[in-house]
Amino acid sequence: MIGLAYNNYGGSIMYIECVHQGSHATPEKDEKEKEKQGSLLVTGNIHDVMRESTQLAHSYAKFVCSSFFNNHYLEHNDVHLNFPEIEIGKDGPSAGAAITSALISLALNKPMVKEIAMTGEITLSGKVNPIGGVKEKTMGAKREGVTTLIFPEDNRRDVDDL
Repeated sequence: MIGLAYNNYGGSIMYIECVHQGSHATPEKDEKEKEKQGSLLVTGNIHDVMRESTQLAHSYAKFVCSSFFNNHYLEHNDVHLNFPEIEIGKDGPSAGAAITSALISLALNKPMVKEIAMTGEITLSGKVNPIGGVKEKTMGAKREGVTTLIFPEDNRRDVDDL
């Protein structure tokens, strides 16, 4: 999945990797191992606000998968989420929608389209909040060859102004 970032240098894209970690729970596993199922490991140069975004996205993705797809993958499997190419620590709250999409993509075993990037922070109830830096994020995505961008609905006016 590709997220969009805004930093001191303008806009850039942010790759989000999401993979299964470990094996499915079985009755033979001890209680401690079973408790670990459904956890989220996050790596990459991110800070506290971004770490909170990953936790919100994980909780909301679990809800979406179980409620709309009768899929309990995220509840029963440990997941590793990585932000591999963030050179400058990412701390802004605008990656929740992209993280949620990456987690749902993993759970449903449906790969994301590579040319799509998105931005917007997600709330625990699933609302995608508006973001800043629309122009910079758009320029950063264009520079990297991303052809389709998804912005929060509340940023429609900013996008139209471009």
